[in-house]
Amino acid sequence: MFSETRYARNGDLRVAYRASREGPRDIVFIPNWFTCCEILPDLPSLQGWVQAMTSLGRLIFFDQPGTGASDPVTPGALPTMEQWADSITAVLDDLGSREAVLLAIDAVVMQRTFTVDRKAWPTDDNEQQLRASTRKLLDLAEREQIKLVVFHHDGRQWQSLKKSPEYYE
Repeated sequence: MFSETRYARNGDLRVAYRASREGPRDIVFIPNWFTCCEILPDLPSLQGWVQAMTSLGRLIFFDQPGTGASDPVTPGALPTMEQWADSITAVLDDLGSREAVLLAIDAVVMQRTFTVDRKAWPTDDNEQQLRASTRKLLDLAEREQIKLVVFHHDGRQWQSLKKSPEYYE
C-alpha cells in the first residue's frame, strides 16, 4: 500500500518518507520525535486509521532529521522549528504536491494558537522563536495551498468537522 522509503533533501540532510498511492488530496502526517515512517504505516493498531485516511487521499509519513530513517543530526544540535517546517516542504516538493492537508500531532495544538501574535505558554522557552516558528508554518500552509489544518487538541474545531459517516453523505 505504501511506497518504499524515499528521501527528500532538506539542505544537507535527507528526509525519509513513504507515501500511499495518489488520491484527490495529499494528507501529511507530521510526526513527533519518536516515530519511524518505515514502521508506522504498517502497525496493526493503526490499520483502520490508515485505511480511512488513504480512502481520502495520498497519505504521507515522514521522519524528521535525526529520527527514524532520516539522516542523523549532530548531538545537541536538533533542527529548529524552521528546519522542521522545511522538511515538510522538501517532502511535498519531492512528491510534486500542489496542496495538502497537514495532520500535526505536536506542532500547533489548537487553532487559536495558529497565529503570528501567538502568546507563549509557561512551557515555552522563547516567545520570539515560537512566533518565528509559527510564522514559518503559516507560510508553509499558504505556499503549499493547504486548505485544512486539523488541530488535535482543539475541541471546538473537532466539533465543527464532518466525520464519518456524515462526511461521506
